[in-house]
Amino acid sequence: MTNPRLGLPNSARRLAKALGFSEVGIGDQLPNTLRQFARLLGKSLMRASYPNTLEELQMLMDGAPDIGGGGGYTASAVRIDGDTNTIERAAALAGVAESPVGMFSLWRKAAGTRRLVDNGNFLISQFGGGDGLSLYAENSDASEYVDASFDPAGFNDNAWHNLLMAWDADHVIGERVYQFYLDDVSLSPSAPDDSDNPCIIDYTAANWAILVGGSIFNMTDFEFDVADLFFAPGQYLDLSVEANRRKFISADGKPVDLGADGSTPTGTAPAVFFSGDATGFASNKGSGGAFVFTGALANAPTSPSD
Repeated sequence: MTNPRLGLPNSARRLAKALGFSEVGIGDQLPNTLRQFARLLGKSLMRASYPNTLEELQMLMDGAPDIGGGGGYTASAVRIDGDTNTIERAAALAGVAESPVGMFSLWRKAAGTRRLVDNGNFLISQFGGGDGLSLYAENSDASEYVDASFDPAGFNDNAWHNLLMAWDADHVIGERVYQFYLDDVSLSPSAPDDSDNPCIIDYTAANWAILVGGSIFNMTDFEFDVADLFFAPGQYLDLSVEANRRKFISADGKPVDLGADGSTPTGTAPAVFFSGDATGFASNKGSGGAFVFTGALANAPTSPSD
């Protein structure tokens, strides 16, 4: 079917005719979900919600992948050697301003954690050993700060996991928004050690480092596998809304396509987006400018899409 019609027919009979199916056995009332319609047509489709257009439905009926299960997207993953690899930018991130909000997402397989993002003013990093992670950030004169820690149990079990974070510090202490998810399961931060007043985070400082696998707290360097790192200062989606989480992780726990520049979830490219295989991962596809990668990069033997 090539009908570019923007709306759906108002009955199952008309819908079936538009798709070239016999309407025999299909009632006059449009099914409430695509699953119901598929059963009537003898098809097997996994998507649970009804499509918005005939074209979208036709794609599914023609065998296009289920977007609720990753959309057919296969994430490429790379192996970072914490002893020899660095991903750094000496300058500030291009186009980034001070803001109370931000987002971060990463697929990762490792037996330990180091600094995921670091520039001194802003840090997502391991603290105190174990699985613990900390989000720390300051405003421009360090008079206000964010300091939220959380314990994503199992994050360092050498299996693939998705870490998804959003924060809004434009509130007084006790009212700031910290939304942390591991594999689509919400994590509650342990009592944040925040400053009292709203914090407008200074993302404008220079000297950014990404995926630092080297020594911190006198720990041994290590290897880890990563895919689709997304860091968006100044952007925010309410992750308590399931539909917003589905923009990063499918209902069955797999990666979804964030777009060539990472702009699909919010409509705006994040400052930092590392994605792809070993030939192109180290090239920042986001809007924040180029990073310098040192050392050899290899493809990981597995993918979070497996």
